[in-house]
Amino acid sequence: MDQTPLPFSLASQSTLELRGTRSVTIRQSGNNKTRATASLAVAADGSKLKPMIIFKGEPRGTIATRELPVSQYANQLALCCQPAAWKDNENMLVWIDECLVPHIQQRADGAPVVLFLDHFRCHYSDTVKARLDTIGVQLKLIPKGCTSVVQPIDVGVNKPFKDRIKSLWWEWMIGFGQDGGNIPTPSREDVQHWVVEAWNSIGAHIIQNAWRKTDLSYFPEE
Repeated sequence: MDQTPLPFSLASQSTLELRGTRSVTIRQSGNNKTRATASLAVAADGSKLKPMIIFKGEPRGTIATRELPVSQYANQLALCCQPAAWKDNENMLVWIDECLVPHIQQRADGAPVVLFLDHFRCHYSDTVKARLDTIGVQLKLIPKGCTSVVQPIDVGVNKPFKDRIKSLWWEWMIGFGQDGGNIPTPSREDVQHWVVEAWNSIGAHIIQNAWRKTDLSYFPEE
């Protein structure tokens, strides 16, 4: 499992125009500094865990207690708030209960479970380790500086996921036409839709290839 930022605006950082042009006009959605965080996890059999989205807000504020629970995507995502829209000890425990435990119950079939995490502090806090011990999950911390080499999410899942998110954002932008005018900031429900669509389109072959590149893979058919 690992986290990846989810900007609400994904406008390109480069443009194409004739040499000598003094200004280039671009369109982008409003408030392009707003972001959320996605927690993504994949298993060595090529399956995916339910993704989590962390929005900016108070953990027990209006967004977290009134808006997110009634989202049309609430059954497909774990949704929560954090003041900086980032992973912390509290929502790490939520991820374990809402994403990891159901996956183990559905697919582990009594087999030992190992969870690979990087050295982000909330990944190995005392409360997180105690919760993992309670459900019988062995925690393995990836050596510092090695995430890009042995973390499957970083090695082969993040890029296709974020490429799909950007394509969905562009489709959303195109829907406003070419008449000019201000484009609003995407809603939290827009972001949830993009994450569900992008995650559902990540096939088992992509995940298995990511595991193979880490040399941590195990596929019975092989």
